Amino acid sequence: MQRCLAVVALVVAAPGRLLTTPRFWAVCCGVVIVAGTLEAAQTPPNRSGTWTTVRGSSEGRGNRSDNQLGGGGLRIGPAPASLVIAQDARTMTVVERYSSWPDNKVEYRFDSQMVRNPFLMTPNFVPSEVTSRWEKDKLVSAIVLFVPGQSEPRRYQQTMWLDTKGFLLVRIEDSSSNSRTVSFRKQEVR
Repeated sequence: MQRCLAVVALVVAAPGRLLTTPRFWAVCCGVVIVAGTLEAAQTPPNRSGTWTTVRGSSEGRGNRSDNQLGGGGLRIGPAPASLVIAQDARTMTVVERYSSWPDNKVEYRFDSQMVRNPFLMTPNFVPSEVTSRWEKDKLVSAIVLFVPGQSEPRRYQQTMWLDTKGFLLVRIEDSSSNSRTVSFRKQEVR
């Protein structure tokens, strides 16, 4: 978008005869390349740190009121008690910590390349494929779970973003409109 606006601004500002010169079009191409490089170089928002669940913040049709096995209509289990996130310019690793289950470690790549992860599902791990992309400040991931004994994989979309209060929101939904959104608060470093 920025590239298009930059070229439009150059065309509007240019006198009529200048539009036909090779030098003008070379400058336009340079502006498009520089704007594209700046746009691609923007670093995604860093979410590194430890995040704890905000009590009572879980909402949606995929929940169970008792937060026990099953995870409601989503069939993925309860929400984690906390998240430990490590992030660099190209990847984010999230360790989901549960009170009575083993940790679940998921890697996300920001370049839309698929990552294979073991995924914790009540109470065993199953193979998964995670493909992620940034949509503005939201990390949107397609998660495919290969559950043994099921002929079709389970497909989910997960969206992670920071709200205006600084809470990390994690929403996961399936193709049947079951969803769960959980809020996490970042722990202060002491």
